[in-house]
Amino acid sequence: MTTGLLTAANFDSGIPAMQLAVTNLSSVQILASFVTPVQILPAAPNYYIIHKIIVIGAYGGVTYTTNLDAAIRFNTATDDLYVATGLWGFTSGGAYSFFEYNPGTSTLQTPKSAALFIRTLTGPPAAGTGTAQILVYYTAY
Repeated sequence: MTTGLLTAANFDSGIPAMQLAVTNLSSVQILASFVTPVQILPAAPNYYIIHKIIVIGAYGGVTYTTNLDAAIRFNTATDDLYVATGLWGFTSGGAYSFFEYNPGTSTLQTPKSAALFIRTLTGPPAAGTGTAQILVYYTAY
């Protein structure tokens, strides 16, 4: 096991290190995310370890209504990795943190060589002009 501060030498030696991926979502992408999920991480070389996901909502003047729940899932998984009730329902700027994996599942959540997507769960949201920024803290190995 290797411990200590991360330096350039860590990256040169092939030791996996935590990374950050940032994805900006437009209101058009949020409105279409039931039909067209948005990729937030490309396919992993092998596997991803997801440490934390934060969604920062920016209120655009018109609130999203109906179908506000969102889920994050690897494209070849058989169950959601995270589920957020009311995620798209923000009425002012703020952040939502996904902390725990989808509890109670016994199906595959983290498959090999898969991309990570966010989608709306039950149908497209109605109206809404807000945007969102998604931060994914992860390690690829």
